[in-house]
Amino acid sequence: MSKFLPNLPIENLTSENDYLGIIDKGEIIKTFLHSNKYQF
Repeated sequence: MSKFLPNLPIENLTSENDYLGIIDKGEIIKTFLHSNKYQF
């Protein structure tokens, strides 16, 4: 199986097909925004 993805959205993103670490990056961004929501 090739790790190259087509230029289409992945509707069922899981840890098995998250080759770019999108899930982890999204969780970091979500945590940052939740912890700083009163500082804007």
